[in-house]
Amino acid sequence: MNKFNRFFIIISLIFIISGGGVCFADVGEYLFNNGVEEFQQGNFDKSVYWFSRFIKQESSSAKAYKNRGVAYMWLKDYDKAIKDLNTVISIDSEVEGVYKNLGAAWHYKGNYKKAISYYDVEILKNSNDYSTYFNRAVKQYKKALADFSKVIALKPGEIEALSYQGNIYFKLGEIRKAELIFERVLEVDPQNKNAEIKLAEIKLKGKSNKSVNKLENNGKKTIKEKSIKKQIAEKQAGNVNTTFSVQVSASHNRAYAVLDMKKLKQIGHKGIILELKDKKKRTWYLARITGFKSKKEAQKICQTLNNKKIFESNPIVRPSGDF
Repeated sequence: MNKFNRFFIIISLIFIISGGGVCFADVGEYLFNNGVEEFQQGNFDKSVYWFSRFIKQESSSAKAYKNRGVAYMWLKDYDKAIKDLNTVISIDSEVEGVYKNLGAAWHYKGNYKKAISYYDVEILKNSNDYSTYFNRAVKQYKKALADFSKVIALKPGEIEALSYQGNIYFKLGEIRKAELIFERVLEVDPQNKNAEIKLAEIKLKGKSNKSVNKLENNGKKTIKEKSIKKQIAEKQAGNVNTTFSVQVSASHNRAYAVLDMKKLKQIGHKGIILELKDKKKRTWYLARITGFKSKKEAQKICQTLNNKKIFESNPIVRPSGDF
């Protein structure tokens, strides 16, 4: 599947269903409209049923075949979808979106070369449809940058196109361009989790590393479990809680911990990132508030944080310096 962040997946491909403005005999119109209504409600199997009944009456309706083909795609029956969409072309090759939908069906089947060939035809027929550029761009990194630029030109502020561009630049090592794009994503959508994480990763990788360390631990380095002596020294220095901590997150990705440090800072708490290895030698980054001398004190803060509902998981009370 997609090599990018799991937030971006092929489900973002855009399908078209024809509705409205179609005149048939009363029974035919009833069947067709039922198919459209069931599709819009997400009942794709029922949508197929109604369009199939309609096609028995109107076997030359390209729009009905196209709509049934799209419904088949949502049911992941791509072979039937392709058969219906090819029938559309044999009846009327000018039906809007049919080549794009064929491209999407082949895309889902994993034949990207064939998918792109259909996207190319759709773009020749309709060069102003941003969604076709979007679909074609997903599997071609360098060409994708041009396609996503076209998407953004046609639909400024398209979050997923911007995010894909940022991911591609990041993958190609053009970190500054990626950073600028993710900053733009946050301008459009300040709550965009993917952009926040990517910017945190960029800062951890590059020139902004010093400022990130200052953000996450107020000038202190990430605490690592290297030796008992070091933990004791840190406790004596007051850097690590001698009894209890409130843990707001635990992740294998340090960027997530950095983001949680930022959230803690915004609500007036100072935190640390504790780096530990489990029995399987996997590295964990634990975002914590330390310095609680009693479990009761830690539980009180923990409850307050839970009530705020700003973290991905519920904060918990843990012994300091350990899982």
